[in-house]
Amino acid sequence: MQAMILAAGLGNRMRPLTDHTPKPLLSVGGKPLIVWQIERLRAAGFTELVINHAHLGQKLEDALGDGAVLGVRIQWSREPEPLETAGGIATALPFLGEAPFLVTNGDVFVDFDYARLVPVLSALPAGGAHLVLVDNPPHHPQGDFALCGGQVSLPLTQAVSALTFSGIGCYHPGLFAGIQPGKKAALAPVLRAAMQAGRVSGEHFTGRWEDVGTPERLAALDKELGSAGVSPAKNWFTRGYLPHFDHPGLIQFITFRLADALPTEVIARLASEEGDENERRERMEDYLDAGYGGCLLKDPANAEIVEKALLHFDGHRYRLLDWVIMPNHVHLLIETFAAHTLSDVVHFWKSFTAKEINRRMGRTGEVWQREYFDRYIRDDQHFCRVVDYMGNNPVKAGLVSCPSDWSYGGARYRGGCRRDAGAPETPALLPGAPCEGLA
Repeated sequence: MQAMILAAGLGNRMRPLTDHTPKPLLSVGGKPLIVWQIERLRAAGFTELVINHAHLGQKLEDALGDGAVLGVRIQWSREPEPLETAGGIATALPFLGEAPFLVTNGDVFVDFDYARLVPVLSALPAGGAHLVLVDNPPHHPQGDFALCGGQVSLPLTQAVSALTFSGIGCYHPGLFAGIQPGKKAALAPVLRAAMQAGRVSGEHFTGRWEDVGTPERLAALDKELGSAGVSPAKNWFTRGYLPHFDHPGLIQFITFRLADALPTEVIARLASEEGDENERRERMEDYLDAGYGGCLLKDPANAEIVEKALLHFDGHRYRLLDWVIMPNHVHLLIETFAAHTLSDVVHFWKSFTAKEINRRMGRTGEVWQREYFDRYIRDDQHFCRVVDYMGNNPVKAGLVSCPSDWSYGGARYRGGCRRDAGAPETPALLPGAPCEGLA
């Protein structure tokens, strides 16, 4: 069954949190809002998902990928700018097919059982809709629509009690036939026209529904879920602005930087510049490669401390597949093991190497930035692109002319196209899928 999650909003009411993180990736109870939704949809049998995005959309794709690790298949409907609800749905219709489909929001918290909408989808008339309405929250006391005898309509007068539209709805594709894909279009006029034709049914849901519209409501919900003993999925956690995915058996691409490698004002400036997320990330990588800061890892003794730490628990706590130690940052690929979480592994690397580098240099203070970046590897092609990127990082930075010439990285053990005799077993490649030129 097909379902669409709306995730293209700007999240203006959630600023400054949404200046760097799309609202659906903000966490409550230990995992992003959109992951709560995906898990509920999957439990109800909705495993074919379409997610639209615009604002910071690449971060959503980086975090969720194709959905495989969450037990679903995600197709991404990319919008150059938010197209509003009806415009976003109309643009995504090629992914959704010709049968009625479910739509919900990616930035709400709800305990609705989506399975109850399965028979509704089967009976939905051509050009029809079915809306899930909820009690009016304090910030929206006037409500949206009236519900009488299972039919949804506009309230004729203020005396008629109205309910609030939850954002959860079932729609027939024909409802959006008059909307041009790629154009902005609001949902309300489309629904009003269908209501006048008697094609909109509905139901009143009295369970938990939170639109999490302000940072204060987000914090309150997070505190409530924590104090109530809600057990978050162990796979997701968040530190600062970055959500992380931690699951045994995944191959992860990880980056961590020296404390002075990228000042906060530079991060803020790069984030505010025009361009999509990939372009901003490339500019950030260019800044790192320019060698900003003290570049402690340019000292071979410090780089050796880091490399020995990476190799120390290889095969015991994780499988180290590839790595490169640059003057002010580190990239690596690892396969995580069940007994040791990714956060614990990274904490060991950073805490141990920070102490050793400070001890050796007779200094104190921070060595690493608190945050790290991780992205799980989706498939063989993704793996090979990352291996190629890491090997060529010193070349791109103008430090060497050949990847295997760089002293602190897995590429030197490959000796060009093949691993040198007597080299460590790492870096390994995905079984049965060697990268061209690296086997």
